[in-house]
Amino acid sequence: MPVLLTATGVTNDIYLFNRYFRLLLQRPGVPHRELLRETFDRMVSPVASTSLATSIGFFSFGFSPLEPVRAFGLCTGAGVLFSLFYSLTAVPAMLALLSPASLRPGLGVHGQNGPSSALPVWFARFGLLVVRWRWWVVGSVLLVAALMPLSLRRLVVQDSWIDGFEPNSEFRRVTQRLNQQFYGMHLLLVSFDLPQAITGNVAASEVSPETIVLPGELADNAPLIQGSSMTLSVGEVGAATNTPPGAVWLIPIASAGLIHNHLYVSIGRNEAPTNFWKALSLAGQAHFEIPIHSHHRPEIIRAIRELGTFIRERRAYAIGGMLTPADYLLTTRFMLRPSDPDARRMPEDPAEVKMLWDYYAIGRGQQRLRQVVDTNYWRSLTTVFLKDANFVDTAKLMSDIRAYEREHLAPKGIKIGFAGDVALSQSLVKGIVTTQLQSLFWSVLGIYLLTAFLGGSWRWGVYCVLPSLLAVVIKFALMGWFGIPLGVATSMFAAMTLGIGVNCAIQLLEAYSRAQADGASMQNALRRTMSLTGPPALINTLAVSLGFGVLMLSQVPANARLGLLVVLGLVNCFIVSLVLLPVLLHWWPLKGLRESGRPRVGSQENLRVE
Repeated sequence: MPVLLTATGVTNDIYLFNRYFRLLLQRPGVPHRELLRETFDRMVSPVASTSLATSIGFFSFGFSPLEPVRAFGLCTGAGVLFSLFYSLTAVPAMLALLSPASLRPGLGVHGQNGPSSALPVWFARFGLLVVRWRWWVVGSVLLVAALMPLSLRRLVVQDSWIDGFEPNSEFRRVTQRLNQQFYGMHLLLVSFDLPQAITGNVAASEVSPETIVLPGELADNAPLIQGSSMTLSVGEVGAATNTPPGAVWLIPIASAGLIHNHLYVSIGRNEAPTNFWKALSLAGQAHFEIPIHSHHRPEIIRAIRELGTFIRERRAYAIGGMLTPADYLLTTRFMLRPSDPDARRMPEDPAEVKMLWDYYAIGRGQQRLRQVVDTNYWRSLTTVFLKDANFVDTAKLMSDIRAYEREHLAPKGIKIGFAGDVALSQSLVKGIVTTQLQSLFWSVLGIYLLTAFLGGSWRWGVYCVLPSLLAVVIKFALMGWFGIPLGVATSMFAAMTLGIGVNCAIQLLEAYSRAQADGASMQNALRRTMSLTGPPALINTLAVSLGFGVLMLSQVPANARLGLLVVLGLVNCFIVSLVLLPVLLHWWPLKGLRESGRPRVGSQENLRVE
């Protein structure tokens, strides 16, 4: 943000100083404060329009769902508006206090016919030359428009955090060395979710402080609920009976087993609430809910292992290794039975699976256990180690896992989720690129509405936006042609380029409207416009490009690419504006010019360019 504000903050002053210095040179006998008043009287409208358009380009980032992007856009837009306020208050005040004698030596010119006077003449001739060769201009634009779809089709979204560092940086070298020696530095966590619970009603006579008797058909779940907890609730009883409100008893299950065709659940040390027994006797029954430890089921552990095997086979995605819950359990089983040749075979009994989880918790601790499976044994985490993680390859890997989920896991009620730094970067890159493209749309719309309103004509808005928009699209096409992908940094140039690059078009249209309002012919109006607007637009483009060019010196390639794209975008906007707008104004002149556009007699716009 400091680099951007430093670069954009000089835009207004360049146009103001250029107009003021020209008046000082060409009208030496007029008091400088009168010339200063005339300068700001004529330049307030275009300067305000350009600053508002630039701020809209940054404020469009406020639609992003990402808080850092919103903060960047809103704060930078506010900084642009502060620069406008400074240019319209502090700058004229300081210029009013300075004598013209102290300013003239710094202009670098020597009279009306000095070296700098040639630049307006060159731009005036260039404008007439463009109109003369307008069919070549139109043909070139149509040719570029016809070729752009071929290049835009090659534009892809791609980014990588490792590629954001120089190849010879210490971090990059250490990361590559660790990727060679270990599984990989990038982690993709795959969650394996299967929440299950058994519910039903139990009669009050089957509930005691030590035991709860459940129907015998639930006996198969006995190994899956041991160590779990039961929620026993009594609902509200009718108010007419004046009975106490319902009560809930959270019961730890110490053990569960089949006795006489019933499932007996032994209760751990936990007393029921004081009003529970009274509410239970009045209601006659209670509702129970018991979470099932789905990860105690052998078939679920096998499904996790099969998913791990599927992921390991995706060798095209630089997968270095994996650690699944099945790997932990099989290693624990082998340590318990090192001499058994079948020790690394998957257990077939839920009770043995539960025992392996218990031994794993004893050996590594509860904290390590919770890194693998949750307290209800409903969700487990598989860690995928990647030696390289870029947006395209990771997106394909995650898509393959989703396809496997739909075909093999979803029919069993199993859901897959993603977490870890790799999943975070995928969401971040996709969110930033998507919102930046949305910001481009809002920038175009906002700048068009602003310029059309201030210009008093819908065509005025089109003429302001069209050159910059065409320059941005050409830049996207060049990125596709040269294989430069859209990433976190490279996607941000579009809205910024559009907001800043529209300055030249606004200044050109303002000058042209005043020349027309003065009664000048189309040819003379164009000549005056190009002579007045061309030099400061060139200086502005060079100054702002040099400001953004500082980013190209960054050791972070993403910042360097952003700086390069913004500079090229601004140069494109400058060239397209000076080439396209004279042709458009020649064929479709602006109508309904604003009354405020008529200059006063003796102002700079009335001077004839020889």
